[in-house]
Amino acid sequence: MIKKTCGPSLKLMFFLSCLLWIICIYTAAQTISITPTPFQVGVMLDLDSRVGKTSNTCMSMALSDFYDVNNHYSTRLTLHTINSTDVVTAVISAYGLLKDVRVQVIVGPQKSEQAEFVAGLGNKTHVPVVSFSASSPSLSHSQMPYFVRMTQNDTYQLEAIASIVQLFGWKEVVLIYEGTDYGHGIIPYFTDAFQRINVRVPHRSVIAPSAKDDEILKELHKLSTMSTRVFIVHISATSLGLRFFQNVKDVELMSEGNAWIITEELTNMLGSLNNSVIDLMRGVLGVKPYIPRSRDLNNFRARLMRMNTFQENTATGHNLDLFCLHAYDTIWALAMAAEKVCGNHSCRVSKMDKTATYLAEIEKSEMGSELLKEILNSEFEGLSGDIRLVDGQLQPTIFQILNVVGTGEREIGFWIPKVGIPHLRPIMWPGEVMDAPNGSVVPTKKLKIGVPVKCSFTEFVKVEVDLSNNGTKVTGYCIDVFDAVMKLLPYVVPYEYVPFRKPNGDRAGNYTNLIHQVFLQKYDAVVGDVTITAKRSLSVDFSRPYTNGGIAMLVPNAYEKSNMFMIFFAPFTWGVWFTSGTKVVDGLKTAPNFILKIFLAPFCFFMIWIYCDLYMKNLNDDSGQLMAVDVKDLIRNGDYVGYQKDSLVEKVLMELNFDESKLRIYDSLEEYEEALDKGSKNGGVAAIFDEMPYIKLLLTKFGYKYRTVGPIYQLDGFGFVFPRGSHLTADVSRAILPVLEEKLVQIETAWLGSEKAWSDQNKDLPPNTIPLKKMWGIFAIVGVLLVIVLVLFLLASIDKLSATNPPVPPNVDNVEALEENVMAVDAPQAERQRQYVSDNDSETLYGASLPAFLELAIV
Repeated sequence: MIKKTCGPSLKLMFFLSCLLWIICIYTAAQTISITPTPFQVGVMLDLDSRVGKTSNTCMSMALSDFYDVNNHYSTRLTLHTINSTDVVTAVISAYGLLKDVRVQVIVGPQKSEQAEFVAGLGNKTHVPVVSFSASSPSLSHSQMPYFVRMTQNDTYQLEAIASIVQLFGWKEVVLIYEGTDYGHGIIPYFTDAFQRINVRVPHRSVIAPSAKDDEILKELHKLSTMSTRVFIVHISATSLGLRFFQNVKDVELMSEGNAWIITEELTNMLGSLNNSVIDLMRGVLGVKPYIPRSRDLNNFRARLMRMNTFQENTATGHNLDLFCLHAYDTIWALAMAAEKVCGNHSCRVSKMDKTATYLAEIEKSEMGSELLKEILNSEFEGLSGDIRLVDGQLQPTIFQILNVVGTGEREIGFWIPKVGIPHLRPIMWPGEVMDAPNGSVVPTKKLKIGVPVKCSFTEFVKVEVDLSNNGTKVTGYCIDVFDAVMKLLPYVVPYEYVPFRKPNGDRAGNYTNLIHQVFLQKYDAVVGDVTITAKRSLSVDFSRPYTNGGIAMLVPNAYEKSNMFMIFFAPFTWGVWFTSGTKVVDGLKTAPNFILKIFLAPFCFFMIWIYCDLYMKNLNDDSGQLMAVDVKDLIRNGDYVGYQKDSLVEKVLMELNFDESKLRIYDSLEEYEEALDKGSKNGGVAAIFDEMPYIKLLLTKFGYKYRTVGPIYQLDGFGFVFPRGSHLTADVSRAILPVLEEKLVQIETAWLGSEKAWSDQNKDLPPNTIPLKKMWGIFAIVGVLLVIVLVLFLLASIDKLSATNPPVPPNVDNVEALEENVMAVDAPQAERQRQYVSDNDSETLYGASLPAFLELAIV
């Protein structure tokens, strides 16, 4: 029985043992025959940093996880990790990996400035360089084809930050960035993003990576004096970022009224900060790419938390570092690409000549171009989200907006491409307040406003001792305009005027020196008769001009001399005179006496009335026309011209080709007046050149004596000076407009006078009477006519006397007899003569002279 029962069982057991033995032998044979091909990968990380250590751990886990799932792959990535802390180390390490290890791909380096050099080596050797953390926009696949960015470009986050600024209506922001390629590379893109939404960047603060705490404090103290209270921080996740916010807390800028926004890299490290650091950053906002939750991500987080290495480098482990996830996904992408490429190429590394010492001696990778193509075509669901590369980098995604609170980071909303920020949860701002800051505050310190010290033209700026308090009193046209403008600002700005002078009271320099004090930050602004020029604008900012600009020429009211004799004939042309004279003479010859008396006399008196009216108007108009004067005339005649001391006019006159020896310098209105009155040939000048405000001042005082020509050269007028990037420049410029419209006339009248004052001065001049020198011509003509008339009258009288009283002979009887004989012979002729004398007695005395007189008078 026993034998029958056990026989089949033993046979079955023997059969199964043989089958198991055969399977084991087959499996062993398969294992021996299929040995995975190693694929050499160089890894460059800053293993001294937290990001470097955690990323290294994440890549090791990625390698294990990938081949656990894909153990049938014929390739295995072999990681050669190098500690790369700076650019020099990175270049040497990359050269060693390419020359000695013959790596087919390089992962890293960690920092953008290192990646730029390593990517250059990769381009020369056709070895792809894949970085999961070098996010600077200065690096691009188009410029370096073998560079692949397994993360987002830094510029993608700018739209999210700009949307936050726009949402709260802030008009100005201050950029704070580290002085590296990582910091400098993004600033132009930041500026463009803010310009598109009309947000100004009045100040940019650079923090050197090696900056000590006292240097950081100095820069923060400068920021505390400004009115802008929105700060955007772009600093890498190093000890610099932590030290920076420690100093921010010390200068009390992390308080109510301030807004702080940090960029992606600093935001990524929030989850790994301890409570003491979080306490320094309460109220800060940050943006980072949104990582969708998944089961794989939760499992990875749990496994990572159990590893001692990760726990040593994170305080809470609550959130994953985005760099860690990108490093994980990078290894998966490379493993898949290597498997595809090695099917077409031999992945065995050929030995290289160890004596090769130059980059040119390193052979180009045979599979480099195909490997690059497969990496760029990577498309899978990674731990960090969708992995899909366009133009050699990950595409923009949804950004998560975080708020630092007492317990760490808190999600308050999202930024979505082409949508913006749909909604934000309540935010706790610095100072633990819930009300959003308005973006600016009133400076607590008084602004120091530099003013020029002037000995002349004090109508614009006048500095004098205030006897009431033994201080300084500053007044003037420019001061009143500035005071009126500052009162219109939407906030109160305390300020004081500081004269630019030496301890002894003398002025400390010219206007160029005064403006330079603003550039040196010794003055916060300059107010005075300061002209806006392009050269000055290179170092400072100017407000819009508040006076008319340009250089004009002032000349005396000189007239061209007229011929006082010929002015008598001026009312009519010579043709009119000839025609009138001809008509009158013809009428006298042909018309009967009674017609002359009735018609000719009224016509003559009418002509005399017209002439007198025209002649008096000609006398009153002027003795001549104003002399035409221009720059060419002055240069051609070699005349002397004057200008104000220390003004911009000298340079302009030299550009207009005036001889330097013909230029004379003056320093007051009185000197101007004296020089113009003397004239160029008597130790004075023929013209004064100055800017329009000074010319206007001179005209209000002595306008009846001079006139302007020009402006002959365009300038922008007077403006207020501010430091480059000052927020006050735009605010003051806007406030100048209402002052120009409403108050400027009143201020000008008070300090510079007005046209009414000029016209009032003319009342004190002698009355507008006609002097004798203007009348001598007509008096000479009338005198000649009177002499002619008198001669004619005397001749007529003599003729009459001769006809009525002949000489009496001595013998009376003979005379009487002779008379009777003559009368008897010439009775008819004597009768006619007496009749002529009787009828024309008045005509003899007046008629012969009247037509001639009228004829001459009409002429």
